[in-house]
Amino acid sequence: MDYQLDVVAISISLIIYLVVLFDLSDHKEVIFPYKYRKFVSYMGWLVLLIGIAWVTPIDRAWHLSSQAFFQLREYQNAPTIEVANQAFAMFETKLNHALRLAPWETYYSNQLGWNLGLRGWHETDQTLAQKYQNTALEILKKSIKSNPNQEFAYHQSAWLLHNLGRSAEAEPLFRQAWRFYPAKPLSILAWV
Repeated sequence: MDYQLDVVAISISLIIYLVVLFDLSDHKEVIFPYKYRKFVSYMGWLVLLIGIAWVTPIDRAWHLSSQAFFQLREYQNAPTIEVANQAFAMFETKLNHALRLAPWETYYSNQLGWNLGLRGWHETDQTLAQKYQNTALEILKKSIKSNPNQEFAYHQSAWLLHNLGRSAEAEPLFRQAWRFYPAKPLSILAWV
């Protein structure tokens, strides 16, 4: 789901401006009679506080995901394996935290699942590779459950299953992904 935060911020700002105008107006004839001005002022502040409380975790999640993707770039450009492992662990931690703050935002779970799967694909230690890929599958399944109308999680889950040798489980996911994004048939049906 895409939250248009700028619309919310603009709406809240307009409410604040109106409340201030109502409070400062010296005219006898205003939109609201004098006896309602205090109520309107309090409601304006209440709406402002609710807006701030609603936007704060979303903004924090966005900030954490930004930090996570910085760590992912650090992982990709790391000079040593130790630095790479540390950067990837930070990426995973920060994106998991963002996902906890905004669980409805499937972008975080899709990116986390995809990058864990990719890490598992490139991992030379088979035990660790299996761990990354299984975790990726769990996260992508949660993403599908959270929003069953996005092709990305189906597609990535299907490729993970196919690469793990579980093609029978991958086939319905490939087909579902194709239903959502039929312009991508060569990529999706390449497993056949």
